[in-house]
Amino acid sequence: MSTPQQHPEAAPQYPQFRFVEFNTRRQFRGAEAARIEIIYGEGDHDLIWMSAGDLHGNIRLFGEHEALTEALKAYGQGGQG
Repeated sequence: MSTPQQHPEAAPQYPQFRFVEFNTRRQFRGAEAARIEIIYGEGDHDLIWMSAGDLHGNIRLFGEHEALTEALKAYGQGGQG
């Protein structure tokens, strides 16, 4: 008895992240301050602002990713990530 193999295209496609910038003015106003580009497997992408909580949530969902941890460091260093 063999286990059916999953077609590569059927595997879950996790997004990739790129840390774009950290905006201290937004942080001082209490707004999300880390700008992140999200690149999806289909070639689509979004450019969004994330809070430290958003970054932690994405790390929980998608694992440690360099861009997400770099953005978190920027929050901890007052934007000097």
